[in-house]
Amino acid sequence: MSTAATHTTHASDTTDTNHTTDSNSVAAADRSRKAAAALTTQQRMFIVKLLAAGRDLDFVAAAGEMSADTVRAVGQAYGYPNVDQLAWGVDELTKDLVAEQHQQARRARIAALPAHPSAPLLGVLTRLIVKTIAPELAVADGEAVDE
Repeated sequence: MSTAATHTTHASDTTDTNHTTDSNSVAAADRSRKAAAALTTQQRMFIVKLLAAGRDLDFVAAAGEMSADTVRAVGQAYGYPNVDQLAWGVDELTKDLVAEQHQQARRARIAALPAHPSAPLLGVLTRLIVKTIAPELAVADGEAVDE
C-alpha cells in the first residue's frame, strides 16, 4: 500500500515538472516571437536568406549575433524548413525593403523642401493684425504696442 502511495506521489511530481517545463517553454517561445517582431526588415532578410541557402539555425544565430530561438521564430514565419517557402519569403522581404526605401526617400524629399516663400510675410502680417485688432494679446506676447 505504501508503494502505491509512493508511485502516485511520483506521478504527480512528474506531472508538475512537465507543467513547469511547458510553462517555461511557452514563455521562451513568447520571448522569441517578441524578439523576432522587434527585428528590422533587413535583419529578417539576413536570417531568411541564410536559411534559404541551407545554413542551419545555429550558424545563422552565431552570424547574426542572436538566439537560435529568435532565428527559428523568424524562419518559421517564412516557412522554415521548406526552402521553397523561404525563397518566397526572400522575395516578399525584398519588396518590403524596396517599399521602405521609397518611403524614406519620400520623407527626405519632403524634409528638404524649402519653407513656403510667403511664410515670413505671413508672420509679419499676423503680428500686424494682432497689434491692430487685439493689442492686449501683443503685449501679453511680449511685443510693445506702437501707438
